[in-house]
Amino acid sequence: MNKLLRSTSILLAAVGITSMGIAQNPIVQTSYTPDPAPMVYNNTVYLYSGQDEPGDYFTMNAWRVYSSVDMVNWTDH
Repeated sequence: MNKLLRSTSILLAAVGITSMGIAQNPIVQTSYTPDPAPMVYNNTVYLYSGQDEPGDYFTMNAWRVYSSVDMVNWTDH
């Protein structure tokens, strides 16, 4: 029984830690950008993503490109 309690405690702690890390500092905060695709070129990370239209999450008429050299500060192109 002690082993089961310990395993359960470890699992709950892992889930709690994981859920704390979700969306604490999202790269894109101004629009819904599904299925991003990263690419690294000359020490710069480029993030390509579709942009869903407001109110209709299945229509994408535009693409977005974001770039960063430090993975903290991002530029929207």
